[in-house]
Amino acid sequence: MFRFLNHSSFIMDSILVDPWFKGSIFLNGWNLLKEFEYDINKMYYEYIYISHEHPDHFHIPTLKQIKHPNLKTIIFHKTLDKKVIEFVKKMGFKTIECENNHWYDLPFGKMMVHSNGFDSMYVYKTKSGKTIVNMNDYQIKNEDELQFGITNVDYLFSQFSYANWVGNKGDALMPKKAQSIIYDRLSTQFKVFKPKTWIPFASFVYFSHEENFYMNKYTPNISDIKRFADTKNVKCIFPTPDMVHNERMGDNALQYWTTMKKMATVKHKNNVQPLEEVKESFQKMCDELHYYNDMSLFDAEETYIKVTDWKNVIKYDIKSRTFEIVSQLENDIEMSSECLHFLIKNKWGRGTVLISGRCQINYDKANNFFNQTSLWYNNNIGKYLGKNLLLKEIVNQDNFYQRLMGDL
Repeated sequence: MFRFLNHSSFIMDSILVDPWFKGSIFLNGWNLLKEFEYDINKMYYEYIYISHEHPDHFHIPTLKQIKHPNLKTIIFHKTLDKKVIEFVKKMGFKTIECENNHWYDLPFGKMMVHSNGFDSMYVYKTKSGKTIVNMNDYQIKNEDELQFGITNVDYLFSQFSYANWVGNKGDALMPKKAQSIIYDRLSTQFKVFKPKTWIPFASFVYFSHEENFYMNKYTPNISDIKRFADTKNVKCIFPTPDMVHNERMGDNALQYWTTMKKMATVKHKNNVQPLEEVKESFQKMCDELHYYNDMSLFDAEETYIKVTDWKNVIKYDIKSRTFEIVSQLENDIEMSSECLHFLIKNKWGRGTVLISGRCQINYDKANNFFNQTSLWYNNNIGKYLGKNLLLKEIVNQDNFYQRLMGDL
């Protein structure tokens, strides 16, 4: 039925899903619990489904290993910026750019993709009569978001644990709150889709940097996830690398992944960035922000960022183009200069830093940081203030981190 490869990747019929098999991602913040050697050119597949552009799903080094991309078709959801679809076209791939909730015929069945503009999930119906739903990392708040007329699915694939910053050092409560959000999301999926079998996946990674390694202490054990599924009366099968689905799949998975987690070690250290280079990158970012956005509409307080390896605090304001060292004692967030430089140089950088977990956040004042960095992050997906983006969509927004730090 399917061959599980690693993390979020598997092959079902002629579709290869989210291939990433080795290497560090998210600014050296994540590694696979177990790297497994695969030759992507010896696998049988005609299509590659990419759920979203995060590197544990859209892993460019893996795609570059494909010798004849012209023989493969990338399936990706429609986006405003078309960045990913244009990128893979230049690599030589054929493409299917999926409209929401439209069925696409494939050799062994048909697929319907649903996206929120960045992330996506799919429903796949095989010609043999099976229905598969791959939720992957797709975030939902209530069951209304999953009303596709699909229920009693044969296999449901879902991320089973959080995969981002979920609390500062020594905070054991915040990770529990984060996992409760995941459990609520899974409960909604179970209620709507009524799966005959649930395949927990997309969480077989660990925090591998010296700045985030502490978070591994709080990630849920595989046995915790199994107990959760049991409380929901859902049949749960854990996959292990290179296993082909059968009814015995997962018999040794609990022990396998528990052992892999115990073997995890720190792989990466910080790379200090020169202050003047970061200041120059900040001004270039502001130039682009002011050119493409109506900054007269932008209204948010400055944010204060403690740069741990510089041992100082930076006042950061994109409207006034302020980037200066101040004597401020309290800050909104702490991070290394490497992280700060990355989120300035790359529109998607804030997401990378937060997902990597390489930061410490002031729970009471984090909103200042989010307000100052949301516009750059939205420009990454083709949304610009004064054109197709309102101030209220980027200032004081409701996001996972704000829900996590607030009262659940």
